[in-house]
Amino acid sequence: MVFTGAEGLQDLQMLDFELEEAAQQCFALCVRCSAKAAGGYICQEMDGSFMLYFPSAVEAVNYCMTLQFALLRADWDPRIDVLKPTERIEVDGKLLFRGVRARC
Repeated sequence: MVFTGAEGLQDLQMLDFELEEAAQQCFALCVRCSAKAAGGYICQEMDGSFMLYFPSAVEAVNYCMTLQFALLRADWDPRIDVLKPTERIEVDGKLLFRGVRARC
């Protein structure tokens, strides 16, 4: 089992409700695609948090890593890159954070 939620969405909601809803949809799509790619499935979803099942710990860890990379590559609204909870962070030209982050 893996429990996954998004970091920064509540802060984002206070800044721009419409942008927060779009970010939540993008996050949910990343969760679904990453779960499928790692051989798992969603058991429950509530308020942007997910409970997922995987056949083994290896697949669960693979999902967590796949999700983090999917969030880096996600098609976020460009306005999200400049807001504090979801800002784009690069170090030495390498992208470290972009958009909503996941707790796994």
